[in-house]
Amino acid sequence: MLPLRRDGAVVAVVVAGTFPVASRKPKRAAEPDWVALPDPKLRSRLLYVNPVCLLTTWGFADGAWTRNAMTISWLTCMNNAGDVLLSLNTRRHSAAAVVSGRDFGLSIPTADLAALVLAVGGRTGRKGPKFGAVPGLAAVAPDVAEAPKNGFAALMDDSSDDDDAPAASPDRPPPLFYVDGCVARLRCRVTATLDGGDDEHHVLVAKIEDAHV
Repeated sequence: MLPLRRDGAVVAVVVAGTFPVASRKPKRAAEPDWVALPDPKLRSRLLYVNPVCLLTTWGFADGAWTRNAMTISWLTCMNNAGDVLLSLNTRRHSAAAVVSGRDFGLSIPTADLAALVLAVGGRTGRKGPKFGAVPGLAAVAPDVAEAPKNGFAALMDDSSDDDDAPAASPDRPPPLFYVDGCVARLRCRVTATLDGGDDEHHVLVAKIEDAHV
């Protein structure tokens, strides 16, 4: 150890062959400049990460029920009583079904399903059903063993030739379904529509009525 002196006082010590070690605290490095974010999208992303879910609904068109799925991440729990707040773009194909008050499903995927989540979110149901068009996207009933006859099980079975099946009714959707391969399933229903936000989004409160993991 070699002392470095200034006016007779030791101001630092040197370990031979290395570097000076000051006896006083070094000056604090200057703080980096803050960067302004003028883009509202970037401002919103400061509050990510939101949970990413696959939302499933039944849609009625041309006298038949069709399965719909969309990717949603603008949602969060409001309390410990199962109330969920979500923001849904009014232009989404599934928006009308969700706002109608019918049950909708939330399937929670894992990271292994990232490609599927992106594929579902990148395709609109207005161009045709996503099930059968998006690779890897498959629908499952909450409990296939208990699916009612002529209900979900029949709809999932394209070979069904039961002539006694009831005609589709716009007032009676088939049993709810979820996305296969996810780690949790939640059955929800909108309970309130809130004012605020903008004209392009529904701000909704939904109740989790049932959940399985």
